[in-house]
Amino acid sequence: MRHINIAEWTKISGEGLAARLDAHPLLKARMIVLLDLVENAETIGLADEAERRVIEELRGMGNELLTTWAQRRVVQTTQEVVASHVTKPIKKLCWHSTYGRIEVSEQTYWDRPNKCVIRPFSASAGVSNRRYSLALEEAITDFGAATPFAKVAEKIKRHYGIDIASSAGYVVTNNHAQAMQQRRKFAVPPKRKPGWNSTKRC
Repeated sequence: MRHINIAEWTKISGEGLAARLDAHPLLKARMIVLLDLVENAETIGLADEAERRVIEELRGMGNELLTTWAQRRVVQTTQEVVASHVTKPIKKLCWHSTYGRIEVSEQTYWDRPNKCVIRPFSASAGVSNRRYSLALEEAITDFGAATPFAKVAEKIKRHYGIDIASSAGYVVTNNHAQAMQQRRKFAVPPKRKPGWNSTKRC
């Protein structure tokens, strides 16, 4: 994660920052709301309410940032293959993150030599339709390991403000458990040191 360098940011002119924000109207709108929360602190008297408002705005910003990132990557990955493959229909692609559902429209192509459909963005970004992000799977697994599966969707809604399928708690946690069992099955046992004895000593 990149840390904020105050000295670096102070070198950016107001006009330069404004121009960058103008290119991203959704992000600019979120930034204005966050600034209003800070500058008009008197409008929110309770710390709990202030925290709730900040969380709400940051969740919305996170969703918009991921969506904008995905849209830009769709364009970039499309440009890389457009000249060498036959164009196929545009497909919807969505996945679930800790910031909610992310959805983009992705151009698909027909790969003649290999006789298959390719989806440049989903292949390069490591996502597939309707999947859960790794961060969200980790959260689901943590809740699934500690609470009944039927309660996992409720926990995710309470802590992340997003909706997931009621079956996700069982499916995701079970998949992770099976993956762990497979890793243990094929794990190489540690080498024993000379003179090591497994017998418990007093």
